[in-house]
Amino acid sequence: IRLVVASYLISYAIFQLIIGPLSDTYGRKGPLSLCLLGFTIATIGIPFCQNATTLLLLRVLQGVFTSGIGVIGRGLIPDAFTGIQRRKRATYLTFAWAAGPILSPYLGAYLQKIFNWHASFYAMAAYSLILLLLVLLYLPETLKKPISIHPKDIVKSYRSILSSRFFLTCVGICGIAYGCVTIYNAIGPFLIEHELHYSVMVFGRIALALGACWFLGSIICRCVITTSIENIVTTLMAYVFLASALIALALSIFVGLTLYTASAPIACLFIAGG
Repeated sequence: IRLVVASYLISYAIFQLIIGPLSDTYGRKGPLSLCLLGFTIATIGIPFCQNATTLLLLRVLQGVFTSGIGVIGRGLIPDAFTGIQRRKRATYLTFAWAAGPILSPYLGAYLQKIFNWHASFYAMAAYSLILLLLVLLYLPETLKKPISIHPKDIVKSYRSILSSRFFLTCVGICGIAYGCVTIYNAIGPFLIEHELHYSVMVFGRIALALGACWFLGSIICRCVITTSIENIVTTLMAYVFLASALIALALSIFVGLTLYTASAPIACLFIAGG
């Protein structure tokens, strides 16, 4: 089970670095369509796996194609908008991204309860297929000026990015914040279902509530962005994020694992992270 999660996340992380430059050269629509098609095929094959090796291979492919969908989707924003409009549209993208941790554990819990674990993969494949059709029918090519894919240019670009202290700081903040969502979604079922012996539906409801907290944080960001209090709110949320993590740690040590200690401080952490 650990490998099923890790194999997906590792391939998801690594292949963004490859698919990103490819989409800068070959455009957005074509590579995005291929990634959606690949994700659909890989996902629909998982319920038919007969051994763990095939399952892990398909999870790796899911990660590869999801990385392409994510990085190309984000590339559409700077293609189409500039300045303040780009920042505002980026917050809309955050809203959409937040819908994942809000809806997926909740819907997945119901699908598992009503049908079985296969149902979640069928639902994801259907969703990906619908997105593919929408991209083919309605998405124009947004990349106006393709960039050379020469290896020297790619190395120069990454050297420039990785030498930027500001960029690396932002990456660290976003990685820690969203990493908390990923970690909780990975270990939450074990804590609530196996350690505390609650049903999968209980975890689904908690995950829905925590996802709503992340969404609330995104809404706060949307309300204060470009205002005079933006930096104040950002700093305040950083302190709330740290305090929530310390409170969660203290409760786990001195109170122990309960449904409350496993969710209440995390709710505050999700708001601040969002």
